[in-house]
Amino acid sequence: MEFYHGTTLTSARGILEKGFRPRGGAVWFTTQWNYAKNRSEQKARRKHDRPIVITCDLDLEALRTHLGKGSIQGQGGIVAVNERLPVQLLQSNFFELLACPTALSQWINRQLGLFPYNGVSQKHWGIVRLAPWMNNRMMSGTGNRISRQEFFEKGQQWLPAFFDKMPFSPTTLPIVHLKNNTIASDIRGR
Repeated sequence: MEFYHGTTLTSARGILEKGFRPRGGAVWFTTQWNYAKNRSEQKARRKHDRPIVITCDLDLEALRTHLGKGSIQGQGGIVAVNERLPVQLLQSNFFELLACPTALSQWINRQLGLFPYNGVSQKHWGIVRLAPWMNNRMMSGTGNRISRQEFFEKGQQWLPAFFDKMPFSPTTLPIVHLKNNTIASDIRGR
């Protein structure tokens, strides 16, 4: 079932790296996009960050079986989970989360099995061009979407030494949480 989680861009990047981690007792999700949007805006104001709504696919029965019934509470379209959850639950926002030099260079290095000392640096000229392009593209009035093909083409243009080594094509990018070939960026993309 599709659920939403309202957070900030900085926190969403942490979710991409480490999955959902309970803070203050639980990770909450809702079936109501507007509720998640309002929560993300509140958090963003407090932290002086950008609001973002993450779309997730949750099978509550499977989670209850795996985590135990006491780990999941739900009422009125809101679900609270008291355990860590994997990043594979994400369905959207991947490109928004990568649209910073640090996250983008880490993702590329991870895909190629490289370390920061022998992989692409966050200061590499291609990263310095690709990350802002992604951010600007999502902030523009172009529907706030970047397709896999578009991402891959820009990567090949600005980071050919790394993207030419990628063991996949745009249609097989190893992003298990992509949905419908594109990624909605933030609350303005709804």
